[in-house]
Amino acid sequence: MYLHRFVVLVIADQHDVIRYIGFLQVFHRNVLVSVNVEKLAKDGYIERTNIEGDRRKIRLSLTEKAQPIVGRGKQLQQSFFDMLFENTTDEMKKNFTETVGIIDRNLDEMLKG
Repeated sequence: MYLHRFVVLVIADQHDVIRYIGFLQVFHRNVLVSVNVEKLAKDGYIERTNIEGDRRKIRLSLTEKAQPIVGRGKQLQQSFFDMLFENTTDEMKKNFTETVGIIDRNLDEMLKG
């Protein structure tokens, strides 16, 4: 499975609704979301549902077929974070997480203008 399709699966697992066109351009300029969503739906990994009142959005739901892939991705992610935070204390991890949360909110506010 291509990385950008895996990213769509992870996003679908973590977010109820995504913007259908152009969402993944944040990750890679040449990735066409509609092509990857179509392929994942055709292969049985996701189901698409239109969002009433907003044609720009679509609900992506993972199927049972996608669960092992997303589960393995979560295991890899946890192993990666365990390695990143090796030799740190719980307090250091907590401070880091809080700081990243603040930066995330600041970025959201900056984007709002």
